[in-house]
Amino acid sequence: MSLKLISIFITDISQCGGTERTVISLANYLSENSYKVKIISLFSNKESKPFFEVDSKISVIHLQLSSYMNGSLFIKLKGYINSYLKVNRFIRDHDADIFMGTSRNTNLLCILGGKKLIIGCEHFPNNVPMNGFLRIIRNIFYKKLTKLIVLTERDQHYYKLKGISTEVIPNAIPFNSCSVDFNIKEKVALAVGRHSDQKNFKELIRIWKCIWKRCEDWTLFIVGEGPLFYENQKFAKEIGCDSIKFIKYTNSIIEYYMKASLYLMTSIYEAFPMVLIEAKNLGCVNI
Repeated sequence: MSLKLISIFITDISQCGGTERTVISLANYLSENSYKVKIISLFSNKESKPFFEVDSKISVIHLQLSSYMNGSLFIKLKGYINSYLKVNRFIRDHDADIFMGTSRNTNLLCILGGKKLIIGCEHFPNNVPMNGFLRIIRNIFYKKLTKLIVLTERDQHYYKLKGISTEVIPNAIPFNSCSVDFNIKEKVALAVGRHSDQKNFKELIRIWKCIWKRCEDWTLFIVGEGPLFYENQKFAKEIGCDSIKFIKYTNSIIEYYMKASLYLMTSIYEAFPMVLIEAKNLGCVNI
């Protein structure tokens, strides 16, 4: 009996966010359980390496598309059409038993590819900020999915009301179970994520400035990268908040969880973020 082939589409496998970690963890699990897996990365190039470890049996294909995420509406539309043509050609030339999208854009591209068995995954809440017309398009096209996977029952309820077949599969903890030694917890607060408008780290920095006046022996670690990294770093310096340490993303993130007593989140929107699960599992109080 031949192995079932699953083709998983991801925006950029070289990124180090929660979506990338979740997708690679899923791909590794499927590979270890007798599935043949391909990961198709839209915007990475052949020199790009996955930030997280990928099972050696998994094929990683880089489509090397030009990013259309930023820019005018015309640039985005032109980029999306170009991406559709290339992804559609790839899907025609590379058949699979199951096609899987891992974001709104990859879900839509898989649907437009015309295959029958398509699983879509949403890592953001249904009410994530977006153009109203695009929201309507998303909800119409998602009806063509074999199944949509979401992180919360609230999102499931929303999509089911739109006539979309939906199941809930929460994020899994990527770490092996380990006992927490509360004796090594320090006066450390932690935030992990991409420096973007969504994560709202500037607001966290403002709040920490107020808190720090009352507990000057505490330190806040913000771990992550992104377009606002240096801007947030500069802002913390400008307001005189020296107790914040900015750390670029690391594969040793578990070490920061282990010593942190608090996990802080100021995101504008989230679905069911993996970082909250990780922090809780490793003995942090989530705020």
